[in-house]
Amino acid sequence: MKTGLELVDELFGEDEIFNLREIEYVDGVEEYEENLSYNEGWYNYYEVTFKYNGKKYSFEYREHTSDNVADTEIFDDSFQEVEDTITITVEEYNNLINRVEFLNCLKACGVDNWSGYGDAWEMYEEEE
Repeated sequence: MKTGLELVDELFGEDEIFNLREIEYVDGVEEYEENLSYNEGWYNYYEVTFKYNGKKYSFEYREHTSDNVADTEIFDDSFQEVEDTITITVEEYNNLINRVEFLNCLKACGVDNWSGYGDAWEMYEEEE
């Protein structure tokens, strides 16, 4: 899997030269987020995530904490595609796992041969 500037070039074109800090202004970039990851000495370290063409990407940079010092370093090698994730509670997770296990038991007992199985799928698809 490509990362770093090789991935940037593939996504945005080799001729397109821009600062990754300006990526939020590129056409097609959505859900741009910039989060402070940690502080070390005089620098704040940030992680930037965004979506582009339906995929999620991230990169990191550091910025000097003083207003009098214009020192920002973008870690080009950190640019990568990342999995899109969601966060749920442990209770919600356990509930989902239990439902999947129960559905597997139903299938093992032949529920897919039940006459109403197709009707249930139609109901389910209408709700989506």
